[in-house]
Amino acid sequence: MRHKKVSCFLIALIIVLQIATISAGAENVKIKINQSNGLITLIGSDYLLLSGAAVNLVAFKPDKSFEDIVIGNKASFLDSIASLRQANVGEDGSFIFEFIANGGYGIYDITITDKDGNEIFTGQREYLKDALKSIIMLVNGAASIEELENIIEDNKETLGISFELLNNIKNKEFIYRELFNARPYTVSDDSDEITERFNRKTFVQGVNECGTTQEVFNVIKANSEILNLNEDIRCDIFFNKFSMEEILEVCTLIMAQKPEEGYSCACSIIDLLDNSILELYLENNFIGTAYMEQFLKANNDIFKIDFTEYEKLKNKNVVLKNMSNSDLKILSDIKIKFDEYVNDQKQEENNQRSGESRVHSGSGGGGRSTVVISGDAVKPIEKPVIEPKQFFDDLNGFEWAKESIDYLALRKFVNGYNGKFYPEKTITREEFVKLLVSTFGLMDETAECTLEDVKKTEWYYHYVASAVKLGLVNGVEEGLFGISNKITREEMAVMAYRFAVHSGIVTESDSPQLNFTDKDTISVYAIKAISGFVNAGILSGMEDGRFAAKESVQRGQAAVLLHRLHMMLN
Repeated sequence: MRHKKVSCFLIALIIVLQIATISAGAENVKIKINQSNGLITLIGSDYLLLSGAAVNLVAFKPDKSFEDIVIGNKASFLDSIASLRQANVGEDGSFIFEFIANGGYGIYDITITDKDGNEIFTGQREYLKDALKSIIMLVNGAASIEELENIIEDNKETLGISFELLNNIKNKEFIYRELFNARPYTVSDDSDEITERFNRKTFVQGVNECGTTQEVFNVIKANSEILNLNEDIRCDIFFNKFSMEEILEVCTLIMAQKPEEGYSCACSIIDLLDNSILELYLENNFIGTAYMEQFLKANNDIFKIDFTEYEKLKNKNVVLKNMSNSDLKILSDIKIKFDEYVNDQKQEENNQRSGESRVHSGSGGGGRSTVVISGDAVKPIEKPVIEPKQFFDDLNGFEWAKESIDYLALRKFVNGYNGKFYPEKTITREEFVKLLVSTFGLMDETAECTLEDVKKTEWYYHYVASAVKLGLVNGVEEGLFGISNKITREEMAVMAYRFAVHSGIVTESDSPQLNFTDKDTISVYAIKAISGFVNAGILSGMEDGRFAAKESVQRGQAAVLLHRLHMMLN
């Protein structure tokens, strides 16, 4: 009976994996193979995976694939599959698989999926012990740099080396000299040693030879896959979220930090790239409470946070909320602030357990109780004093919106143009969605959108897709979002109201009431949202008693609404 259960599991898993191969996954897995014993190791991470979640691996023997498997035929399984395994995801989103290349020499096709069959990785690894051993012996025996160069070029396919990037390098001798001086190589080493050294030195020399920031970007982009940069969350930000202006700002820093003699190793460039991307992202973006933990754990190779005490807390949200409201521009301060907030919350929870925070029942028949906290019991969390700052010089006449605009600008939720905010300018539907998603940290990179006018290549795609996934927005008509349409006051109210209900800021009203003089012009679908916001003091009408539901929204008006929502949420 036990064997029957295992067989059923194998069949189910193979079917799931077979379906998963229809769509390409993110390549965030490093594969290593020990050519001396055929041990293949896969180390991966995906910050979207939950801690403890199951991930599945299937590896096919050389020249075998899904098509060779006959469901219910055990022999076809054994003949086709080199390994079929399951692992659990760690707290940082990492996982590891190991198996022996038991199908002999050749190329092994490997697929990893999550428990629902969504593809995380697909790739290949070649086991070629004898061929590699011969190449290594030739490399170690090369009498000159020129001879080593010829050996590498003659065996580039076996080594998996691309000469496309090398062709752009002026000083190729530097790369071969580095390979020559690093000998001897051994077959027991990871087979990637020669290839990885070659690729990294090509990358370093490419950066050193750059004369402009645009050239630096081109070198980083060209080498991203070879150096496994595209599996990194920071490089996902760099390539997919940053504007070209932000990208070139990072590249300018890499140019400025280049030593007089040039960079000597790829790690120093990659470390600088990681840190500068993260600093610029934190400077220009707000990380909401809901995504703070995920963000910290995904970048913990830089932050170096020990989450042990944090995981023991009953109310982790206090720590995440404090982190979200802090200035996180300096990377070295992030661990310090996190530890402080964890210790503060730990102390408060200890005080509550020890009785220093006491609950006294009130006397009389009212049944009321009062929470009395000892003056020495709880260490207050010190909040930074925010000095008034003049962000924009065009807010005269918009004093009613200035506080809100400054509040949002201080937290990098809104940006201006050359020192001006243009509070009177009307905004489009996608622009308001960006403000809403940015202000409350709602960005979900996994979200997808099928509305016809929401193009994946445009800046607004991930903002709109995130809002659609949360149910905050619908289209203006079937299949269309209404890109470039000016957002109306009632449309803005509906989008924001859906978020307010979703986050618990307001509760839905069963009997909405409106007293505006133009209430008959308000669309039926918007009545509940407008009524709920008016009752909560978040929205008001015009001075003449109208709500003006169909009028376009000004940037200043949007800022006031988002400011009020953010204050109520926090």
